[in-house]
Amino acid sequence: MATVVQYPVQEEGDSLTAGIINALCAGLPNLLVNFNALNLDRYALDSQHLPEQSFSNIFSNGYEATASNVIPTLEATWYCNSLPMTTGTLANEVFPYTYQSFDADTGGSAQQYVGGTQDANSHLYQGWRIPALNQSLSNIAKVTLNAATNFDTANISGVLCRAGVEINYMEGELVTVSGGAGDFLFTHYPGIKSVAIAIGWEDGTGNKHVVERSVRFNTGPAVTRGNISTATYLTQDDLDEGDGTCAYIFIALATVRTTDVEVARENAPSGDTRGGVVDIVAIHHYNLSTTPIRAGSL
Repeated sequence: MATVVQYPVQEEGDSLTAGIINALCAGLPNLLVNFNALNLDRYALDSQHLPEQSFSNIFSNGYEATASNVIPTLEATWYCNSLPMTTGTLANEVFPYTYQSFDADTGGSAQQYVGGTQDANSHLYQGWRIPALNQSLSNIAKVTLNAATNFDTANISGVLCRAGVEINYMEGELVTVSGGAGDFLFTHYPGIKSVAIAIGWEDGTGNKHVVERSVRFNTGPAVTRGNISTATYLTQDDLDEGDGTCAYIFIALATVRTTDVEVARENAPSGDTRGGVVDIVAIHHYNLSTTPIRAGSL
């Protein structure tokens, strides 16, 4: 079917206004191109007619975050922050875990949320931390965008995120504590010592979020020395859980104890911390790779 194009009819002596010129010079080509692709010759469109394919203006700080080759200070590589469970009782023993808590404690650490904790008990059940070399803010496992960005506005379908962390060792023991007759007695069954890794983002208001589908548990016996990893596709639907924007993407790390953590206690003292059991995971290297994608639904 032929395309019917209507534009203002000009009479002799009529002035050419901006509206008339725009209708003739812009409206007519738009109609011809948008309503019938056959009106375009093959190869008529070139790179200047296509949207920018690089996201370097958005990911102006690069697409990867990698720990440097500097030899880390030993205790600065220790992470004993653990995920809280649903009920914050004496031992935080009611499953499931909660995945949107972040450890802001600075005991044994130089920073909130970032870097190792040494073996400070104050980090138990506080939530995720972001790996950083020697607790430094200059080498953090995060990719920072140029500004807090709405993916829809930036024409980004999503960001493919892949993360890996080198695990050196894990600690934590089964402990039985007993006191004098009638004081207290409990047996601790610690379950499987494990480490959790996930991918998260911070929104434009400074709130941190974890992509819960990216959470992966890795048991201690399996990764006594090795690598743990995770991946996810971060989309605008995820960002809408916050303020709708993404300021940076990061790796989140925490220790966990899968299965029952304790089954028997008698007259346990208030404030008990599971018999003093502290799980420690030591890390050296990490890598976070982000690939923004402009595409349809994946």
